[in-house]
Amino acid sequence: MQKVNFCHVVRKKLTLLILGAAGIGLAACNGGGSSSSGGSGGDIPPAPSPTPAGSWIIVGADDYGIYTGGNIVFDPITNSVYQIRNGTLLCSINVDSSSETNWSCQPTYTGYNSYGNNLATDGAGHLFSTAQVSSLERYIITYSTSNHSLTNSTLLTGEYYMFSVSDYIGYSQGNLYQVSSSKTLIEVDLTTGIVNSTMNAFNPEFISVSHSITIDKDSNLYYGSGQAAYYVDINTIEPYSFAKQIGISFPVSGLPDGVVDLSVAENNLILCSAHNVYSIPLGSAVTTPWTVLPPTSSYQVGPNFPVVTTGCFNSTGGGQYIYATAMIVDSNGGSPSFRLMKYKY
Repeated sequence: MQKVNFCHVVRKKLTLLILGAAGIGLAACNGGGSSSSGGSGGDIPPAPSPTPAGSWIIVGADDYGIYTGGNIVFDPITNSVYQIRNGTLLCSINVDSSSETNWSCQPTYTGYNSYGNNLATDGAGHLFSTAQVSSLERYIITYSTSNHSLTNSTLLTGEYYMFSVSDYIGYSQGNLYQVSSSKTLIEVDLTTGIVNSTMNAFNPEFISVSHSITIDKDSNLYYGSGQAAYYVDINTIEPYSFAKQIGISFPVSGLPDGVVDLSVAENNLILCSAHNVYSIPLGSAVTTPWTVLPPTSSYQVGPNFPVVTTGCFNSTGGGQYIYATAMIVDSNGGSPSFRLMKYKY
């Protein structure tokens, strides 16, 4: 394991939390990650033990690349979670892997001058990512999880200049979506590569450090603004239309102790923060409270110190599970490790 200065990680997280207090998002870093040999989906796992409902289970070995990589997505075809690291490595692990199984990381994205660390999926074996040759040539790259190979590279046209290679992307009904600025929604037709934009699409204003978004199966796009989370229907969105708030607002200091990610899992909106993981049913009213899920770990550095809990960096849903990347610490406050975790409803 790469040695990590725990205090440095905490200071870095606190800095991000200050930046993200007004909204949702954590910019994906471009640091290095470890890699291992093997096919896509990680090593063949041993027979897993049943996962108890309501508890977090470690999936895979300690891997610092989990922290420095991009967002994660779940693929039901391979029963694996995928993550891009350093822009060029596609890493994966079977979600039934033991806590000692290494991630499989393969050099997948080559031939471009710059790459995005973010992934989107159609839930049917296709992963979408971004790359560019120059400011005039930007691409959506499609990867097939069943064939373990790149299957398409779509050149963006139309309002391609509005599309950012580095920002979060979301998939819905044959299109990719992105928020290019605080109030502009970007749509990419995956068949033609044509990019269109809708100005003034987010009211209240979209506020996020990394433009973290998530889209549910009904084409509702969720985002953060101020002390609350909101959603809009991307099929009917119009300029100056108002978004609907989901759940109660959080304290005036911002969303709960620094929100770093939103995802949808089992008809719930999942919210990652530095110290907690929150959940709320999709479609909940503005008066509905958020549920605080168990922390990914908790520890105490001494008998006279308070218990500290850990949340997650990124999350994604798959079936009855939430999958999340997290820095976890043992109960005595020892050295942190970077893990993929899963939680069963």
